[in-house]
Amino acid sequence: MICGLAVSNLAAEPDYSRIDRHALAAPLSVTNSIQTLSKYLIQPARSDTEKARAIFRWMTANIRYDTEGYFSGNCENTSAEGTLKSRKSVCAGYGNLFEALATSAGLEVVVIPGYAKGTGYIPGQAIPTESNHDWNAVRIGGRWQLIDATWGAGHLEGREFIQEFDDHYFMTLPEKFVFDHFPEEAKWQLLDKPLSMAEFGVKPKVWSDFFRYGISFVSHSGVNIEANGETTIEFNCPEDVIFTVSIIHDNEQLDDRLIFVQAIPGGVQIHCLFPERGAYMLEIFAKRKNETGLYRGVVAYAVDNRSGLSGKIGFPTMYGSFLESGSILIAPMGKYQRIGRTAMFQLRVPCASNVAVVDGDKWTQLKRVGEKFFGEVTIASRKVCVYALFPGKKSYDGLLEYEGCASTE
Repeated sequence: MICGLAVSNLAAEPDYSRIDRHALAAPLSVTNSIQTLSKYLIQPARSDTEKARAIFRWMTANIRYDTEGYFSGNCENTSAEGTLKSRKSVCAGYGNLFEALATSAGLEVVVIPGYAKGTGYIPGQAIPTESNHDWNAVRIGGRWQLIDATWGAGHLEGREFIQEFDDHYFMTLPEKFVFDHFPEEAKWQLLDKPLSMAEFGVKPKVWSDFFRYGISFVSHSGVNIEANGETTIEFNCPEDVIFTVSIIHDNEQLDDRLIFVQAIPGGVQIHCLFPERGAYMLEIFAKRKNETGLYRGVVAYAVDNRSGLSGKIGFPTMYGSFLESGSILIAPMGKYQRIGRTAMFQLRVPCASNVAVVDGDKWTQLKRVGEKFFGEVTIASRKVCVYALFPGKKSYDGLLEYEGCASTE
């Protein structure tokens, strides 16, 4: 079977470090047969969970995805024995080898065929009825658990397989697994109330890091968004998770001025503008503040924008102090402010003692009520900035920048 591949729980996680080290240290001499490999892997296992984990961890480190076979449609032997010998396969080989090793270890296991939102899936597209993926279920402690060693091994970037261990696909909770895996038999969803294919199809495209970062939906829990020039998406998430967003239209990434991301109590608020009518894709990325490296994809939506926006559009430029202080902009949201008109400024700036709007040489101190600052300013110049004074500092920090213009048309 040719199958799609994934691109790449804040509750206390089980510690598998001991069993993982044993699996990763497997000598070449024990890998000549399913029986000898299985016997080695489960030697230190104290439970059926650790048996399944040892098999999963060895496979994700030692079996590579057969990209050549996948893209040519001509896969090599995907039997358990063939996969073990070649050390590469598509999802059928991963599923068959996991089943064989787990059975040899005395576990009850099945291979599950179904559809997965992997390589080639575009958010919002119709879900085909034919299966394109295999994964496994293993019975542990009287309950079936879901495992996908293929997606646990890594992901595709273009035509290249990136071997990157993804722990999410070991004993994944059914309510999370069903975001991207739909079995042919509904019983293998392992849900009290199984989803229909239509319900599966409208779930957003979610990557494993969505769950790893502790993100959850507040708004827009379906993959399709209907917009009239703009939309606002909210998630719950820990305060140390930060986001960036891409808006794609006609295969081009649009300007960042069309996106405004701000932290709100308990989560994040993402504002997006869509200049023209038509179809867009919204890709949302995240990482922790202390993480190095690139942001990681967490969720994607398909946007049907039914009306364009006229005139100059965009959000104000955000300075680092805005994010660092946990500030929230209420108004005005538009970057372009007409000269000669009065604008009401409203912000929530925690810990600030003063907030001022600076228009040219004129400073207007906003009124303060708790953490909220507000006041009217008549726009008079091309550059209008919002500054805040924080305790312990002698000078103001920039928060936002607007542009005054003769016309916003």
